[in-house]
Amino acid sequence: MIIECRNSECSKKSTGKIRRWIASLDILGIGDVVLESMIERFDLADAGDLYTLRDRAEELANLVTHTERELRLGEKRATSILNAIDASRTLTLSQLLGSLGIDHLGKRRVELMIQSAQGALDTLEAWRSRLLRDPDAAVQAGVPNIGGQIQDGIDAMAP
Repeated sequence: MIIECRNSECSKKSTGKIRRWIASLDILGIGDVVLESMIERFDLADAGDLYTLRDRAEELANLVTHTERELRLGEKRATSILNAIDASRTLTLSQLLGSLGIDHLGKRRVELMIQSAQGALDTLEAWRSRLLRDPDAAVQAGVPNIGGQIQDGIDAMAP
């Protein structure tokens, strides 16, 4: 069974997108407990907020992960997490788009669409240009029936 929330303001939905980003890019050290603690403490709204944590390294080191035992993350683990986040700052187009949690769009599909589109989808600007709304372009990219849905997802993630 899959439970899906359609409320765009749902906090758990943004948590899921951050979790997907972390898993997709193999950012090590951030499990469910640490992620939930980070979201609560740092008010993370999306995956982009992970990249602001370097400025809060001391706070991250003091992050309480298990309140019942007052366990803190610690400086060494915080540094490891920040280094793993920093390692994911430079991404390929397929890594970026495929990790956003957009329906019908994973890293492999982005790669296949780039190949099929023969240069028409080689840049982020091209993906954001609403090209996939054009039925002919969607066919060329190999997504004739879902090009509009993919474009909706990209448009929603634009901010």
